[in-house]
Order: sequence, then C-alpha cells, then structure tokens
Amino acid sequence: MVSERGWRNWIAEYESLQDKRDRSDLSLPPDETHRLNHLRNLLEAGMGTKTMLSEDNRRFDLRVPCQIEASIKTDDTTFIGTMHNISTGGIFISCDQSLSHAQQLTIDIEGIDGKIISRTGKVKWVSDKETNEDAGHLPPGAGVRLNPAPAEQDHAFRELVYALLTEKILGRI
Repeated sequence: MVSERGWRNWIAEYESLQDKRDRSDLSLPPDETHRLNHLRNLLEAGMGTKTMLSEDNRRFDLRVPCQIEASIKTDDTTFIGTMHNISTGGIFISCDQSLSHAQQLTIDIEGIDGKIISRTGKVKWVSDKETNEDAGHLPPGAGVRLNPAPAEQDHAFRELVYALLTEKILGRI
C-alpha cells in the first residue's frame, strides 16, 4: 500500500514533469516522457479511474473527476454548468444550453483561494445523446480544450487541478 507521502511525491513529480512539458518548445526526452506516462497511469489507478483511450491515442493531461459549478459565457449568453472532469488542458462540462463544435467559451470557476479563475476555451466535441452513440455515459455537454492563459491564471488553475487530484487520491486511501 502506498503511503500519503508516496502519493504526494508522485503527484508533485507528475506536476513538475507536466509543467516542464507544457512550458517547453521541445518535447520531453524519451525517459521523462515514459516517466510522465507511468505516473499518469499510477495516478489514474489511485483515483480509481481509467482512460477510455487506447495507449497510442491517450490524452496528455490526466483528467480528474469532479462536480464543480462553473459560469459559462458565450458571445450572447451566460449560464451555469457543471464540470465533470478537469485537467490542466481541458474540461468536460455539462449544461442545459446547446453548445456547438468550435464554439468559443469563457469559463469562470472558484479557485482554491476563493478567487475566480477565468479561462477561455474552444468546444472540441459535444455530448448529445441524440447524435452521439458514444455519449450514453455522459450528460449533455461538451469537451472544452482550454486556450493558453496568462501566467497568474494558469498557475491558479493548475493549483486547483492538483488540489482536486490530491483530494481525490488521498480520499481513497
């Protein structure tokens, strides 16, 4: 059994490697890429989640299950949605509003310090039970790829993601 300290060390190492990868113009060296993938697998197991993608088509970012309300703004409306998973690169958000592929959104969520984090993103796919056969396990909503953000917003958002990851894993041990 892995101790709390062990989990925290793995999360910190994953965060460090992911940050290095995201901030670099070059890809990570093969040994660090392998370690990042290995840590992602360990952390997914720690959360009790499993990626739905094959090994050759995996997302780079570890998705953390959550249930967090967010304010969503489009060009002409603002509404509330619920984030069902979050990563440093994107989110899945359910809502009653109709969203469309490539639509630009602004998403406001509360950070761990209580301040609002505002991120912009683009709808990459839509979960609609009438048009998407694979969406049976998802509520109506959308997968949103987040746009690059100013350093302060990016840092606050990453803090939130890693706090949720730590809470999810440590809550299971």
